Formats: sequence, structure tokens, C-alpha cells
Amino acid sequence: RIKKFLMIHDFISAKFPPYIHMKDDWMNIAWKGINKNDTYICISHNTKKDLLSLFNFIDEKQILVNYNGISKRFFESLSQQRNDEILQKYHLKSKSYMFSIGSLVEHKNLKRQIKSFAEFVKEIENPDFYYVIAGASSGYTNLLDELNIAKDIQKHFKFIGYVEDEEVPALYN
Repeated sequence: RIKKFLMIHDFISAKFPPYIHMKDDWMNIAWKGINKNDTYICISHNTKKDLLSLFNFIDEKQILVNYNGISKRFFESLSQQRNDEILQKYHLKSKSYMFSIGSLVEHKNLKRQIKSFAEFVKEIENPDFYYVIAGASSGYTNLLDELNIAKDIQKHFKFIGYVEDEEVPALYN
């Protein structure tokens, strides 16, 4: 029987302190709440691994993994006209692309994704395939140069910045 549970999304504040700006008081309270008597729900196996690593007194049997869901509204069909307007806005009409959305911060592993996609594009030799990256940027304007992505490959990347929720279905679908 579960008396108390704690939902854990991540340990970014512990693993990547420069990227999280929280008050120490909040972190102390949260960390003191972790004990060997409760049940923990983690949103991924990686978070579960982090929990076990940081708190080695917790038994693995106390941890459940339950992935975050995504709203159905992101997959709803838009009118063809609205869909076309959104794709045209981002210059994606009639283009094939891989789409990623999220905050563009270091711990999200965007650099690895970009390097992998650059290698992929070299292999498929498709001049009209793109990696479209949406999200509030944080200093990623020179990222492709920093990663030594060849100029002829850089054209396959489109950083489109923040996207309104109402536009996401057109980009996902």
C-alpha cells in the first residue's frame, strides 16, 4: 500500500546547476523529502537511474516509470488552408523534414542531435530534407559553425524559434 509518492521529472538542478536558477531553499526542501519509505514516480528510465544514483538508499522496487503524455490537441487536424499558411510561414511547404520542439538548452543534447542529423543528411543525399528545430533559442545562432557542420550541410537546418501552440499540429503532421 502506498502512503505517499513523489513525482520526479528530472535532476537537472543537480546534474546541470548552471542551467537552473532556483532558490536553494526550494531545493533543500525537495531533497529532504526523499526517503527510503516512499514510492517515486519518474517520467523516464533515465530519471529513475539518476534517482538511484543520487539516493543509493532507495530500493529500485520503490520506483515506477510513467512517461509524460502529450495533449491530443497537438495532433488535431487543421483546415488545409490553415495548415498551408503555417507551413508557408516557416518556409516548409512541400518540404520533407524532421521536427523537434523544446527549449534549446545544453542539457537537452541538441548538439548530439545536430551532429547525428548532419551525418544522416550526408548519407541520404536528399537536397530537400531538413531538420526543423523549434524553441526559444539561447545562443544557438552560431551553433552549426561551432560544431564544424559543413556549409553545404548547414542549409538542411532550420531554427524557427518559438512556435505558438496552435501552430504545432501543422508542424507535427
